[in-house]
Amino acid sequence: TLDGMVQEAIQAVDCLETDRKVMLERLRGADSALRRGGEEVLRVRQSVEEAEEKLRGLEDEGREFRGRVEEKRGPGSGATRAVSC
Repeated sequence: TLDGMVQEAIQAVDCLETDRKVMLERLRGADSALRRGGEEVLRVRQSVEEAEEKLRGLEDEGREFRGRVEEKRGPGSGATRAVSC
C-alpha cells in the first residue's frame, strides 16, 4: 500500500540521517587527529632543528679546542694525532 511505502521511505531517510551524523562525527574525529598529528610533527621538527643547532655549536667548540691544543703543542712537538673524528 501507499502508506506502507511512505513508512518505509521515512525509515530509510531516518537511517540515512543517522548514518550521516555518525560519518560526520568520524570525520570530525579524524580531522582533529590529523591536526594533533600536524602539531606533533611541527614540535618534532623544532626539536630536531634545536638539536642540530646544539650539535653545530659543539662541533665549533671542538674545532676551537683542537686549534688551541695544536697551538700549545707548537710546530716542533713531534706529536701526531692517532685518531681523527
